[in-house]
Amino acid sequence: MEETIEELRSLLAKASRVWFVDAENPCRIVLKAGKGDPLCLTTRYQQLEVVHLDGYGLCMILDGKVQLAQSDEHVYHELLVHPACVIHGNPKRCLILGGGDGCAARELLRYPSMEEVIVVDIDEQVLELFKGQYREINSGAFNDPRVRVYSQDAMDFLERDGSSYDIIISDLTEPYDPAEIAGDLSVHVYSEEAYRTILQRLNEHGVFVCQTGGILYQPHYDRYHFRILEGIKEVFPHVATAYEFVPSFEALWSITLGARRPLHVDPSKVDETLKSLGVEGLRFYNGTAHQRVFSPARFGR
Repeated sequence: MEETIEELRSLLAKASRVWFVDAENPCRIVLKAGKGDPLCLTTRYQQLEVVHLDGYGLCMILDGKVQLAQSDEHVYHELLVHPACVIHGNPKRCLILGGGDGCAARELLRYPSMEEVIVVDIDEQVLELFKGQYREINSGAFNDPRVRVYSQDAMDFLERDGSSYDIIISDLTEPYDPAEIAGDLSVHVYSEEAYRTILQRLNEHGVFVCQTGGILYQPHYDRYHFRILEGIKEVFPHVATAYEFVPSFEALWSITLGARRPLHVDPSKVDETLKSLGVEGLRFYNGTAHQRVFSPARFGR
């Protein structure tokens, strides 16, 4: 596959415009047209690109995979944050593992009751870019006094931090790359050991949220999603998964919640709860969306 990608990149280099090669898995390569000069950096941990892609706007690409697109990031981030907050009912202290683009923090800051948001991302250069040059995409979340940012490995932070949280969000890169090789950056945080540590850090009514990858109805691709779910279910007494198509990810994407208590909420009460919590400005998530995303089709397992 790597040889094919390099041949394709060599061919596209002769074209009159920028093309991004998204190698999603060994059987699928997607081309996205770009414009302008992309920002390309090799950080201590990964290859980072920030580029404008036609139809998607500003995009952050890590190690060749789209992690954020201006056109639809609100779908992913609202799903990542708000169901857990509604289920909790009164979140005040939250921890984000990853989330270096600041968008998950932005969503948490919509809650007037929020007292502290801690963001732990291993890559200092990602944090710096989205605190400065690209802060518009997260509405300046990193400059809010309620937000504390640490450039640190998520697992190291969890092991050393003795605090308790209302919500812990794992907004990390997927643990497997397109060549189906375990990724060094995040695979250790997608483990039962990590989930048990997270459970210890949640208060009695706390909720864990984990981005758990995409579904393509292709067994060789989907098995990683189900492997992650199985690990979470080994640790958390109650688990629920939401699915929504995210265009820039080219897949039906999943967000999984885990807790000590049941995670069901009446969809008819979602809008009322958001209003009572003072949340405004949402573009995707409401009671209707909640009912849909938590009522997925069967996946043939």
